[in-house]
Amino acid sequence: MRILVTGGAGFVGSHLCEALLARGDSVIVRIFNTYGPRMAIDDGRVVSNFIVAALRGEPLLIHGDGSQTRSFCHVDDLVTGLQRSIDWLRTRLAIA
Repeated sequence: MRILVTGGAGFVGSHLCEALLARGDSVIVRIFNTYGPRMAIDDGRVVSNFIVAALRGEPLLIHGDGSQTRSFCHVDDLVTGLQRSIDWLRTRLAIA
């Protein structure tokens, strides 16, 4: 069975992922809104667009009515989280 869990970093999502893994299902980690060094200034992502606009002294462009929310993750934190997930799987599933 395929199950898609979005927002897996929250309390419900993380516990749901843990239960699915314990049951033997697969869980896919979806990486998005990650920022850090070596970002391309013309990649069209919101963080790089904000940085380029700020460095140029231009206004930061907000699309829509400003009520949309986003969460961002620094690449160092992302790598740490992925490594912890792998370590968790290894201890729970006895993977070498």
